[in-house]
Amino acid sequence: MNIAGSGVIPAGEFEEKVSISGSGRINGNLRCTAFSVAGSASGAGDLHCAEILSVAGSMHLDGSVTAQTVRVSGSLRLDGACTAQEDVRIAGAAHFGGKVKCTKLHSSGALHLQQGADAEEICVKHTVQSGGLLNAEKVTLHLRGGKSRVACIGGSEISVTNEGQKRTLRNLFCFGDRGEGWLQVSESIEGESIALENTETPLVVGDTVVIGRGCEIGAVQYRDTLTVHPEATVGKTEKL
Repeated sequence: MNIAGSGVIPAGEFEEKVSISGSGRINGNLRCTAFSVAGSASGAGDLHCAEILSVAGSMHLDGSVTAQTVRVSGSLRLDGACTAQEDVRIAGAAHFGGKVKCTKLHSSGALHLQQGADAEEICVKHTVQSGGLLNAEKVTLHLRGGKSRVACIGGSEISVTNEGQKRTLRNLFCFGDRGEGWLQVSESIEGESIALENTETPLVVGDTVVIGRGCEIGAVQYRDTLTVHPEATVGKTEKL
């Protein structure tokens, strides 16, 4: 099924790919092989794709999405949850009202996770806003473009770097200037191997912990080793 102008997609099952290059509206729950948006799409109901959901235009769905993979190079607003058997990749802007569950979550755009994400790997190369837990074996945040806010982070390997700081020499001399990207975690960061830059949080718990330049940490609890940069602030430390 292809909508090149404007049209309505009825609820039901389609053993084919559904493409929207104009303007389309989804009326109810929809199952299809794949779903592609190059124009604009909106609607209510849940979307199930056996293969890929691809959004190069704009899409707003008042429901949940299940797919093998999700690709967003435009704008996606999903009021429900997103479940992908493989990866979710964001190069534009995405807002998820429910939890995101996938194997890999990679974002180089603007990512908003109202209820957090569960994955094997989470990698963000711009900004992220999350009202819930970012949980993965490996969490890598390359911050730039302003402030990121997350409720909490959990994983085996956690790394937060400030990409703006690496490109701006003034950060070598001025602690107060955080550069282009920094992270505020309202609850805690807990993992095994943790390395942080430009991060503010009340609590860090880990085995091997490195607190880098620009960090403001209330307390650090560590099991093996702790390294604190001279231009970081840590309230108290405790070896477990």
